[in-house]
Amino acid sequence: MPSQGATTTLIRWVLLVPAVLFTFYFWLATAVGSYLIAEQFCPEELFISESCYASYMFEIKEALLLIFPAIAAGCMILVAARVAPDYKIRVALTTFLFGSIFALYQAFSAGYWATLALTEIVALLALIRIYRKHRQKT
Repeated sequence: MPSQGATTTLIRWVLLVPAVLFTFYFWLATAVGSYLIAEQFCPEELFISESCYASYMFEIKEALLLIFPAIAAGCMILVAARVAPDYKIRVALTTFLFGSIFALYQAFSAGYWATLALTEIVALLALIRIYRKHRQKT
């Protein structure tokens, strides 16, 4: 029968990917919710076919597409390192690399290069934080 520590370690490894995916979808939902809240302030005459066509909505959409992916990237790396029972730097680096591939794909598909740049900067800062924290302990 496995010990309590071994069971906890196994559970943390099993929950690693779902925790990172939950973090991604949480921030995605928060971004969509923020957009929907912003639409509530749309003047009635500019609300056409269930969409707001006010001039400021484009800027709000662009700001949300810039900010929330960056927050999500940083949080995903921090969550991955927190949930992983061992090899925290390797797990954070792996999460960073997979996230970077996904971000590059999105940037090439949609052309959001500023979003890619900010996302990579925030993700790299999260990675550096984890590296420094882990190095202080050893």
